[in-house]
Amino acid sequence: MTNKQHLLLEEAIEHCRSWRVIEAYNIFRRYFDRLPFSPEKEHAAYIGWFVRTLYELGKEFELKFYLAELEKLYQKQKHPHIAYALGFVYSYSGVEKMEAARQLFEGLVRDPSAKEFHVKAKMMLADYHLRKGDLVACRASVDSIGVVEDPTNAVLAEIWKAVIARQEKKLEQARDLLVAVVLSVDKRRNWYAYFSAMNVLTMVHVELGDLEKAEIAVRELEKLFELGKFRSVREQIEALQVLIQDKKGNGPVRLVKRDTDLYEFFHREQCIKLNPKNSQDRLLLTLLKKGFIEKALIVRGIYGREYVAEKDDKLIYYHVHNLRKRLRAVGLPTEVLLSEKEGYRWATPVETTVEEL
Repeated sequence: MTNKQHLLLEEAIEHCRSWRVIEAYNIFRRYFDRLPFSPEKEHAAYIGWFVRTLYELGKEFELKFYLAELEKLYQKQKHPHIAYALGFVYSYSGVEKMEAARQLFEGLVRDPSAKEFHVKAKMMLADYHLRKGDLVACRASVDSIGVVEDPTNAVLAEIWKAVIARQEKKLEQARDLLVAVVLSVDKRRNWYAYFSAMNVLTMVHVELGDLEKAEIAVRELEKLFELGKFRSVREQIEALQVLIQDKKGNGPVRLVKRDTDLYEFFHREQCIKLNPKNSQDRLLLTLLKKGFIEKALIVRGIYGREYVAEKDDKLIYYHVHNLRKRLRAVGLPTEVLLSEKEGYRWATPVETTVEEL
């Protein structure tokens, strides 16, 4: 690797840390396109950043391409840097690749010549064991890390200690570790470590029953990353919102009639305006007022004909799916609308003075 290439790759990492994922991708792509023809040790050093960039940008095809190339290289030369790169990509390639990733990382940990990959491999093994639900093995991986000299890896090791503390229900200890990390990390220069710590810290707040702090944390993350192209951030923020909502419970919902034609449906501070002339709105109004709606009534109300199961069930599901999306937008979980053999049931109380349909 030339000095110019090294400087460009370090620049790409700075782009990653500062949320400029497109700029990072353009640099990484030029370097990793050389991988099939001229594999270098640095490919393993930078693979984590590159794969994370591909994942955040949703470039699934390229992930599969580089996975295939790494598999070919590993068959020819089982060097530690190729093993680590391949194991890392396996970890982003679905549950069917998890066992292959584990074997590679365990091999690296046992290999004295792969010392520079030991800390990273142990963290990847901790992630594997956590996803498998094996807390004992996860803790063993984290405990084996020891003293970490690299500042970036040291921060991630502290987050892993907090993850273990949370899993063991040592919530105050987890909170203190994570608060220290959040205060020490520059969120504008190392977004991944900051977000990882805040993500776990929010879950700890929820488990401690401090929902106000949890909601403040989620709002901060939403504001901080609102312009970023971060797939994993979006997914994890949505998961945090569901976690908070589940802890709070659904809470009351209200149906209010505003004038002859219009209604308003409230959940907490959110509102949906409903017009009975609209078929989707009429479907929700019927559920709110009656608590149950038959499939036959849905078809009659929307299509003006009799229900035929063979051709209508998919159509009904389409309308119910859209309705559930609207309900999620006001903070209600999918389970508030239950599917039954003959129709759909509303599963939470409704405060209303509106007369029955």
